[in-house]
Parts: sequence; C-alpha cells; structure tokens
Amino acid sequence: MMAALAPTRTESVFGWASGVPIGMAMQLNYLLGSRGKYLELSAGATYAPGLDLFGNGTDIWYGTMGISFRKQPLGKKGFTFRAGFTPLVSFTSGGSFLPFGGVSWGYRF
Repeated sequence: MMAALAPTRTESVFGWASGVPIGMAMQLNYLLGSRGKYLELSAGATYAPGLDLFGNGTDIWYGTMGISFRKQPLGKKGFTFRAGFTPLVSFTSGGSFLPFGGVSWGYRF
C-alpha cells in the first residue's frame, strides 16, 4: 500500500486553486511474476480538493489505476526500471477518463 501527502501550489500547471493546503493519494499495488520481472497492477483513490482536471468544478475524489512492467534485481543491488499506463478516472458528472503513463528508474542498494 502506498500513501502520499503533497502540499499544493498556487496557480500550477494542473490548476490547483489558491489556498488549498493538501492533497492525498492512497493506492494498492500487486506484483505478478518472478525472477525480477513483474506485471504490476494497482488501484486507488486521490483526494484533491480544488483540483479541477475535468472542468466540472465538483470533483474532489479521483480513481487511479495502473498496469505496469517492473524489472528489478532479485535480492541484490542493481538497476530498477518501471513503465506503465496509469489513467485517472472521475466518477461524477457521468464519468471521465484521462490517460496518463509513466516511467521510473533507479538503483537498488
């Protein structure tokens, strides 16, 4: 399980409203696979008052999901990599969908 708190910015590129103090994301991840190569499935929710990604002015909760490939060393140090599809979903006003993706890399020590 992953949880994160993030302070907001005034007038950022994603349209955070002024004076909004905090956003919060919670997500469950499940790994399928072995030998350092995994299919990662995830689902969760994001609470973000003042963030209006879908233009309806009413969303404060967003659904998150993801399907990714993850490569990481098995029980040793080394390079890690992940790439996936991570859309954002709104359930108000008939539902909306924003496709997102991501890539991450790092070093396990």
